[in-house]
Parts: sequence; structure tokens; C-alpha cells
Amino acid sequence: YENAVTATMNGNTAEVEIWDGYWAGQRRVKYTFTCEKKDVSTIMIYDLDAPQGDKIPDRDITTAYPELYTVEYVTWYDCEDNMLLDEDTFRSGERYKVEIKIVPTQIGGVNASQFVSPVKAYIDGQEVTERLNWDAVYAKSDAVYVYYTFIKSASAPEIGSFVSGTITSGGDNTSPITVQLIPEGLSEATYETIVYGNSANYYFAGVTPGTYDIKVTKADHDEFVGMVKVTNDNVMYNVTLKYNGSNGVNYGDVNGDGKINGRDFALLLQYINGWEVTIDKAAADANGDGKITCKDYAIILQYINGWPVTLGPQS
Repeated sequence: YENAVTATMNGNTAEVEIWDGYWAGQRRVKYTFTCEKKDVSTIMIYDLDAPQGDKIPDRDITTAYPELYTVEYVTWYDCEDNMLLDEDTFRSGERYKVEIKIVPTQIGGVNASQFVSPVKAYIDGQEVTERLNWDAVYAKSDAVYVYYTFIKSASAPEIGSFVSGTITSGGDNTSPITVQLIPEGLSEATYETIVYGNSANYYFAGVTPGTYDIKVTKADHDEFVGMVKVTNDNVMYNVTLKYNGSNGVNYGDVNGDGKINGRDFALLLQYINGWEVTIDKAAADANGDGKITCKDYAIILQYINGWPVTLGPQS
């Protein structure tokens, strides 16, 4: 070949180099293809979490077409235009706004797209329009700036759900009752409380949604294990423990419904006064002295009213 060799490719001038290959006089032709930039006039942004009290501002967001454009930065401001730093958290009841810069994705150092005005921007399906002297979309060929205000103030922090109920038991009303919530598949309780009384109220606040075993234990009672499913709503879960103390007699439970309350006192009073009523005579002997007398309904009444008395045989 002559030194002055030219070459074209698809009608465009290409670069010709002398190549020291195996054959003398060989030439190498080089041509760089430049991909055409994709025109973009709509920006779609997803996964931007709304402000929530005590939480760090969300900066981990995505775009609909990451092969064309991507997020360069996300900056949050409070209602007084103070910029939130990485360690700052939202304050409940305050309004916040966000600035998002979108730039073309680069492939091999070349922009894959260019922005063509007017550009529309959407955040999680909500179009960003001019309002509140802040919300707007400003575009250049190589950058789009999106300004958006969250109309609703930052919500209160999530505290989880309440799980509560009543534990009905027999025997000693001063004996502690242990109530536990154990996450499904685990052996250790995440939530635990101790309550007292034969009609004891319990509650857990801020329970994380999930499935739990509820375990209730009290001396002289069979252990109770049930299942509780906690969602975002509060849960009411009542438990009746089976008494197994004092030869299985639930002293004071005159009507045998597993509870000791005013119905038992009223039924025992009717029995003592000669009414033809059916009672559990073993349980009606509330003080365990082998007789059913006024002493029994007196101790039941004390028990119902929270006096520190013991039902069953007296030591």
C-alpha cells in the first residue's frame, strides 16, 4: 500500500494505521461508533418514602429506566428551608420537601440520553406540578431538577400494635401470672409481663407485626399456649387457665364456668337460702372446711373484691 491510504466506513471517514503485523504493509482501519442519545421528556421516580417521625430521610430511590437516567442526589429540607443532614431525623407534625437531581446514565463515558424540554416528572405516580412556591421541574439537556413538597406533615413514628386481654384463673389470687409473646419459630420471649389476680388484665404495647405463641403460666394451673397473629390493628386475646391445684377443685367456682365472680356468690347465696339450684359442692366449700356455710360466700365476696384471701383449705 501507498502511505497515503484513506478509508471510509458506511460513507464516513475512518482512521488508517500502519500495522506491524505478520505481513508487511498491512493497514488497520479504526472507526468509532457513537450511539445516538435517547430523547427523554418524562421522568419516573419510585420508592420515595413519605416523611415519618423519628426516621431518617429516604435517599435510596429508583427510576423507571435506569439504563437511560439515574439519580445523582436526593436532598431534604424542612419547612424553613434548612437542609437535613444524613444523621437528621424527621419531626412529627412538620412538613418537608425534597430536591432530586436526575442525570443521564453514562455508558462507556457517553450519555445514553438527553433531556428534551418540557420535561414531566412523576414521584410514585404523582405528577410534580408547580405549587407552594417550591414544587417544579427544571430541565437542561444533561440534568433535571425535581422539587416536591409532601403536603401531609410527617406522621407519628410507628409504635406497633397493642396486644391485650384478660387472664381468668382460680386458686390463689395473689399468685403471679406470667404472660409471654414468643415469635414464631423461636424459643425466647420478645415480650413478657407479670400480672396478678384471678381476673387479671394484661397488655403489650408496640408489638411488631408477625405471628407469636402466647404462653401463660400460673402455679397450680395447666400451662396455656396459643397463637396470636399481630397485624397493624390492635389484638384482644383472652385466656382462661385450667386450675389443677387442691385435687383439681377450683374453689369458689360455684357454677363451674371456670370463673370466680358475682354469679358464683349469688348462686351460693341462693343455695344456702334453700333454693333448688345446682352447684359444684366441692368448689362451693370455698374455705375447704368440709361444710357449705355463710363463711364460704363471705370469703368468695372478699375474693371478688380483691381482698388478699386464699380459697381452699386454710393452713
